[in-house]
Amino acid sequence: MTIPTRRMNPIWLAAFSFCIPANGGDNAVTPSNAGALNHASAQHQDTDFLRVWPLTGQSAAELPPFSRERLLIHSRLISDAARSYGLIAQSSNPSASPQRPNTAPLDVPKTPQSVRITRDNASSLKLKVLARIRGNAYQVDSTADSHTITVLPVGVDRGVIFIDIETGAEAARCTANYGSYAVSGSGRVVAGAVGGTLQLCDPLSPADAQTLQPSSTDITCLGFSPNGQFLGTGHNDGTIRLWSPTKRELLWTSAAQSSPVAKVSVAPDGKHLAAAYRDSSVRYWDTGANSSLQAPPSTQAAAGEYVRMLSFLMGGRKILVGLKSGTWLWDLSAAPSAVRRFPQGADAVSPDERIAVTLGQYVGLGAQGYTPLTLWDLNTGGEITTVNTARGMLAVSAAFTRDGTALLASTNAGEILVWRP
Repeated sequence: MTIPTRRMNPIWLAAFSFCIPANGGDNAVTPSNAGALNHASAQHQDTDFLRVWPLTGQSAAELPPFSRERLLIHSRLISDAARSYGLIAQSSNPSASPQRPNTAPLDVPKTPQSVRITRDNASSLKLKVLARIRGNAYQVDSTADSHTITVLPVGVDRGVIFIDIETGAEAARCTANYGSYAVSGSGRVVAGAVGGTLQLCDPLSPADAQTLQPSSTDITCLGFSPNGQFLGTGHNDGTIRLWSPTKRELLWTSAAQSSPVAKVSVAPDGKHLAAAYRDSSVRYWDTGANSSLQAPPSTQAAAGEYVRMLSFLMGGRKILVGLKSGTWLWDLSAAPSAVRRFPQGADAVSPDERIAVTLGQYVGLGAQGYTPLTLWDLNTGGEITTVNTARGMLAVSAAFTRDGTALLASTNAGEILVWRP
């Protein structure tokens, strides 16, 4: 897929990680110093001037040439950042912005008014086939602003693709051939695994991806803390590791276990992690004490189980584990630790922690013989509603947008699906 620049909104923002005020890199970019920004790199091709318009209506400041490949990203990824800086920017190259307005200030695109998915409106969800990629859309997620969907394809398309949730247009891509990935809450850092190598990629500058300390054992799963300050990785030798993405440092490594790690989750405090292993056992790790607590014996699963999802709930006080045969909720604050079971296997949970989603399964009726996705009440365990995929294809991954206004799914045919009330 390529970025369809002529169909995208003409409002763009310079990536300020590449632009610094002339009087020093520690100063904030403001309307008064925007005209004196310096670029950090000297060599460019396909260059383009950017014009910055202060929202206050002051005169425009024109910046030096920048590489469009590195500095342009769909406006929906950066409109909130633009307002926080008091700046919005537009390319001065007509070919990059075919509908250039003649006056300043420009209008930042309005976010459509959306309604959260609840138990009351879930039965009226409407399906939209947002996009199609070439291959299996193996993993889907949402960035923090809920304007952008991230997809990990398996097939002709490669890397982590950022797709605008309104238009279906590709907004950015980290191009490495990742086996698994996680996206920070801001959407500005993609952590991807290639064998035993952990790579951090900024979608604004994918060519500058950084590799952290390689491991002698393959990385099997990744997960950021909710604030994006910590990253957990699970490994084939049964270890889990805690990283600081901003410092590019390894902070902690657990003792090895007898089974590879299937899922890892980092608590909001960044000091505790949960790990679900391929033998379906689960451990709660305290990095400060360098110790772990194994889930109660009542959580032990039969042979042939697999882990669908793993997540901290209630601010880190509970751990939800979705398995093939069902879901259990481990209450860490109870003494002794209490476990509650549900008959459905959870694949995703809404941000308000009230609705869980179970993917469909093959029932043996040919190419379209797959059951719908089921939404169920995480309090009572009762079914709320079911939703069908387009053309009856198999959904292989599901997630809610971070604001809870849309349910996302990806299929084995490469379709990216969005349901909204």
